[in-house]
Amino acid sequence: MSEVKRELAAIMFTDIAGYTAMMQENETEAINQRNRQRLVLDDFIPGHKGNILQTFGDGTLAVFPSAMDAVNCAVKIQFELQREPVCPLRIGIHSGDITYSEKDVYGDGVNVASRIESVSTAGGVFVSDKVFDEIKNQPSLPAVSMGMFEFKNVSRPVEVFALTCSGLKVPESIDAEGKLKSKLEVIAVLPFANMSSDPDNEYFSDGISEEILNALTKVEGLQVVARTSSFSFKGKNEDMRDIGKKLGASSLIEGSVRKAGNKVRITAQLINTADGTHYWSEVYDRSLEDIFAIQDEISLDIAHKLEKQFSSVHAPTHLVTSATTNLEAYEIYLKCIYKLSFAPTPELQLEVINELEKAIALDSNFSKAYALLADTYVTTGVWGLVKPIVAYSKAKEYSLKALSLNENLPEAHLAYADYIKYNEWDWDAVGNSISKALQLNPGYADAHSAYGNYLRSVGKYENALKYAEKASALDPLSVNLLNNLANNYVFTREFDKAERTYREALKINPASRPTQYEFAYMYCAKGEYQKAMDYVEEIINSGGKWIERKHLMALIYKNTGRPEKAKEMLDSYLTKVRRGETEADPWDLATLYTFNDDHANAVRYLNIAADEKIGAVVLIKFAVSLLGLHNDKGFKDLCTRIGLK
Repeated sequence: MSEVKRELAAIMFTDIAGYTAMMQENETEAINQRNRQRLVLDDFIPGHKGNILQTFGDGTLAVFPSAMDAVNCAVKIQFELQREPVCPLRIGIHSGDITYSEKDVYGDGVNVASRIESVSTAGGVFVSDKVFDEIKNQPSLPAVSMGMFEFKNVSRPVEVFALTCSGLKVPESIDAEGKLKSKLEVIAVLPFANMSSDPDNEYFSDGISEEILNALTKVEGLQVVARTSSFSFKGKNEDMRDIGKKLGASSLIEGSVRKAGNKVRITAQLINTADGTHYWSEVYDRSLEDIFAIQDEISLDIAHKLEKQFSSVHAPTHLVTSATTNLEAYEIYLKCIYKLSFAPTPELQLEVINELEKAIALDSNFSKAYALLADTYVTTGVWGLVKPIVAYSKAKEYSLKALSLNENLPEAHLAYADYIKYNEWDWDAVGNSISKALQLNPGYADAHSAYGNYLRSVGKYENALKYAEKASALDPLSVNLLNNLANNYVFTREFDKAERTYREALKINPASRPTQYEFAYMYCAKGEYQKAMDYVEEIINSGGKWIERKHLMALIYKNTGRPEKAKEMLDSYLTKVRRGETEADPWDLATLYTFNDDHANAVRYLNIAADEKIGAVVLIKFAVSLLGLHNDKGFKDLCTRIGLK
């Protein structure tokens, strides 16, 4: 009688994707693939302390003493089998109890590993949440969640992760049997088409779309894709099913707006992204004086239709309240929202401030206008368009006014949090204000991003990353949020994830200067300065000569054997300041002095930047450009002064 053994082990299942069909089409090729796979497994598994317990057709069951051994082995197996001729191997790994004898292997752990392998991708490595917990702190083994699964004969839902090491296959998503749907139904509101005779009414159709989007965020059981992502399809004739996949949305809302004199006609349609069919459509003919009532009616009609379609959705009795009694003020507000959606220039920011001042003059109780005005003043202060202390004072005044008029306005709470962040450095108050915004609107992508940045500032890095990831999930095509997420990955030294995220942002906007700039800095953070130089040259060769003027170049020069060029950049800047050709920017001088190893002057100018409330000072602990100062006592004292932990 064979001995029965019980142990806790990491269990690996493998098989060749499409092997049965391969056998039917070309038996010789299928056998060659199987034999090659077995040779690789016979070599690599024992080399990583593993033991092959069973082989069956094209499949293999092996065990390892640790999850690390199993995952490292799996990655190397896939790298080897990606060489020509490629073998489409699937791998699933789980940690758990296993019982085996000479002739049999069984246990819950075996079943889970087998189920994970069955949903995996050829060329990829999929692992259970239990395995992920054991490898998540290993920078060389990054992974991304594929969702929660209810597997047959497994008592609990299992979250499955895909390894994302460079060279491994990672699907965008999995639609497999057993995958649990999100508790929230995801819906996206596409920009309504402007059917008015005047093309300048585009702001109005966009504004109506966004107001409906914002209203639907209040519906229990719905997750509404944020504006940046849903509006990225404006003017594009893409298949609704493809848009749904890109946004991760099960339903889409599209429509049109025709505005003529004091009359408006709005059409709206609800579309199933699974097959492109229409759930519902309606036409609304109303007077402009009833604009808020129309928005409420449309939003509620959509919510009630979704409520009948999905059991998790629960519509309230009311979604939209009148923001203002002055139609002219409201149209000014919509025009400002429209202008700010186009990567606004400094001049446009100042123009928006002037326009919003007119709106609140027309209606002194227009809370949304006050909130947007406060937010815009914060931006002008951070950008240095208005003296920061002046801009932040205005931001405080207008955000508090907005809150006094409507304490349930999430945008006002976020604007007030930004004022505190940049002017007061009272991080507890920052966190409290952003928390309030999220309580009022749990789907507020910018608030999730802001809360993540707050958590990072107070030293809660792991939770900070979760909020950055959530923000990007809510607004998946937002380049700004992808950049923020990638920057978080750089700070936690998850460079593979950072690179993948920067590249994702560049797919959306190949000309994004902030993405290109931060991507180059990522290589510097890794200590790969020649790669940074190569990437900068790639940008320049593509027409991006702007980057040659950036102080990043001084850091690269310093670390690629050309410190004299870093010194030239500092001397050139100081000469321009002396000649009055440019104003002395404390942040610029701090970075240039850092790159030239003059830490005393670097810290001196950072303190000046803090005195002047220059926005970037709240990032000093996280800026790659200032990594060289982290051990300097003066720098540590400044971090304490700002409240950074």
